[in-house]
Formats: sequence, structure tokens, C-alpha cells
Amino acid sequence: MEWSLRGIKSLLPVFCTILFFLVIKLTISYTVCSSFFRVFVEAQFEQQETVQVYYAARPIFSEEKSKKTQVYSAGVRETHRVEINNHVARNLRIDLGDNPGTVRLYDLRLASFFFPEMHFSARDIAKHFVPGPGVTLQLQADYVEVRSSSADPYVQFQGGLQHRGVFLSWALPLLFSLCFYLFVSSFTVAHFP
Repeated sequence: MEWSLRGIKSLLPVFCTILFFLVIKLTISYTVCSSFFRVFVEAQFEQQETVQVYYAARPIFSEEKSKKTQVYSAGVRETHRVEINNHVARNLRIDLGDNPGTVRLYDLRLASFFFPEMHFSARDIAKHFVPGPGVTLQLQADYVEVRSSSADPYVQFQGGLQHRGVFLSWALPLLFSLCFYLFVSSFTVAHFP
């Protein structure tokens, strides 16, 4: 009985450290690895329109967590950006104007303070984005043709947007966990004031 209590006491710091690592890893993955400060949208519209970018941690979107671009000129391929102030954007919805019609979507880029720019080519957009109601996506040579028969057309990213950086995703949680283990393994109740 005495050996099993001693064994449990010696394994307790290891279990606590593993739990600590998982909490830190998930927190960093959910927040830092999914935070962006700027979204670039390269598109061509049939008529003058603005793009509204919705961003959220969960796939529930609200006007408070959305930004609009400048006005796109009719028939001109342009790139405009929105500043989302380093918010968590695991879920992204791109509203392509207010009116039905055809839009050529060439490119999406998301800039982060912590990672290289995340780039979605036309092929990536067709693969990772799903159309909203009354909207169809068709991949062309260098753009995605977005046709809509309803007002307020949009495309939405499926899955959680997340960078896979080695340092912030793995090395930093491991470093924090090592420090935590050193603290917990040297800690005894007798030393507590």
C-alpha cells in the first residue's frame, strides 16, 4: 500500500504536466493560430459592390464581427482588404455584395502577426469554401465563378482556419510544460508557506 501511494505521488507531476500541455496547446491552437489582422479579397463584379467579411470562433456570424471592403468597380479585377484587428477567425464567411449576379473570385489572403500569409488560390477556394443558398461555385482557369440567384450571396469556409506553425503550436506549449513540470516536481506541501 505504501509503495502504491509513493508511486502515485511520483506520477502525479507527470499527469499534471500532460494535462497542462494539452490545455496550453489547445488554447494556443484555438486563439493565436487562428488570429488574423487583415483579409485581402481579389474579385471582379458585374456591378459596383462591396464585400463583407464575417469572422468568428464558431460558425455563428454577427454584424458586430464583420467588416466591409471599399467598393469594387463594375467589370474591373481589384483587390481590397478589410482589417479585422487580430481577432480569432476560425470560421470565415465572405458576402459577395448585396445583389444576385456573377462574381469572379480570384484570390483570398489572410495576414497574421505570428505566421506567414495564408493564401487561397481559385482552386483552394473551390475546394475549401461552400456556397450559401442560391449560390453555385464553378472553378475556371484562374478564378472561381460565383453565380447567385438570391440577394446577399456568400461563400463560407468549411472547417476551422488554423496555421500549423511548429514553434507556436508545439515548441511553446512544450517549453511551458517543461517549466510547469520543474515547478510541480520540486514543490512539496512542507515548502508551502
